[in-house]
Amino acid sequence: MPNGPAMPTSVRLSEPAADPVETVLVAARPCDAAAFPIVDKVMNWDYRDSQYNRRRAVLTVVTMACRTWDDHCFCTSVNLGPEDTRGSDVLLID
Repeated sequence: MPNGPAMPTSVRLSEPAADPVETVLVAARPCDAAAFPIVDKVMNWDYRDSQYNRRRAVLTVVTMACRTWDDHCFCTSVNLGPEDTRGSDVLLID
């Protein structure tokens, strides 16, 4: 008796049936939003991922600037700042 689930004998790929829904991501931090341009490059590096690109096209990213930070925060460690706009469509400042 083999361990684990049985392996499929064939694989069938198909496009998703529905178009992605418009989405707003609210209160992301600037250091998190800065990852979107990096992931965009990875997902389109040697193959353009049309499903990923359709979902990204309908995503609006609203970031919230950090109120406090120091030299040991992630954003400053990767040469960003608490009010950086990379990957963000809208930046809110408290």
